Amino acid sequence: MIRSCQYYKNQICSSCNFSEEATHIEKKSELVQKTFSNISPIFPLPQFSNKSQAGFRNKAKLAVFGSIQNPGLGITTSDLVQKDISQCPLYLDGIKELIPHLKNIISQLDIPIYDIQTRSGELKYIIIIGTSNSQEHMLRFVLKSKRKIENLKKMVPSLILNFPTVKVISVNIQPIPHAIVEGAEEIILTSQTEIKETLDEYQIYLGPKCFFQTNPSVATSLYLTFQKWLSETNVQNALDLYCGTGCFSFFAAKHLNSICGVEINSEAIDCANKSKSLNKFKNIDFINKDAAAYFHHTTNHFDTLIVNPPRKGLGEDLARMITAKKEITLLYYSSCNAESLVRDFEILKYKFAPSRMAIFDMFPFTKHYECLIECKAFS
Repeated sequence: MIRSCQYYKNQICSSCNFSEEATHIEKKSELVQKTFSNISPIFPLPQFSNKSQAGFRNKAKLAVFGSIQNPGLGITTSDLVQKDISQCPLYLDGIKELIPHLKNIISQLDIPIYDIQTRSGELKYIIIIGTSNSQEHMLRFVLKSKRKIENLKKMVPSLILNFPTVKVISVNIQPIPHAIVEGAEEIILTSQTEIKETLDEYQIYLGPKCFFQTNPSVATSLYLTFQKWLSETNVQNALDLYCGTGCFSFFAAKHLNSICGVEINSEAIDCANKSKSLNKFKNIDFINKDAAAYFHHTTNHFDTLIVNPPRKGLGEDLARMITAKKEITLLYYSSCNAESLVRDFEILKYKFAPSRMAIFDMFPFTKHYECLIECKAFS
């Protein structure tokens, strides 16, 4: 537990709103019971299968504020107050070791820090992404414009030399003066463009703008649970919508004749294809398309559907298309937002009945969690 967290104790940060609860898993379980009460599953709702602990998070998004000589690293609240939480205990050890050096790096860069009140300056955020073994890290500098990008380019050799685990350095351009962390344009300054994470027996490439679960240990439990369930079926072909970097596809592939992953993020698809080659899969295809548009137009046949949509869920249109697809006999739905999942099931329930479910404490010390449901089509 992180009940001793100085930031929570001193009311600097309230993100971990369950951090003071000795029984926070029990409280989360109560939320699960309440949220899924209307789905009427034919099985008992499960309890969380993993214990929460600090030092799990593989990504740090740190707002930069103050002066070049005395920078702060932390969060910006809804009322635009900026607070330093650079010693947050949630991060993986390798990220914790890098963060103390960032303030010195900022001073050497000599890039004016962005001021949210005057909208002047350039450096807005620093994002660190690390692998679970702390062997590879990615440093992303979010700037308002390209005006000071040369300052960063000049420092890349020394950063790589002084911090050997830093393999990728990039600049993200975010010109919008709103509470949006990242912009659309990413400029990679190193020859290496991805870092490589290991989940169980698979190696997964991750680029700067790829979605990846922030808790690798619990994510592995999620994928292994899914893999075990799938292995107990006799399905043959699957479609993996919102596939991201391909994790569900990789864990499914050994039990299927073929699987196709669909994702709108082109960088994620590039990484998925590199991982496919690295792991020597021959029965996976990845397609860079909008998930709903692809599903609407595809003539390919598959008996299994895997979906891991963003927090907003599938939406009414896609949910209705799924219920109309006759050949789907099995549905796996993974979600970080149980409310949108339940909303989607108001439509999906006309074709599918939940057969089993697992919940995972993917976001320890908060009210959020990941759930996985297996559903079988009515015969």
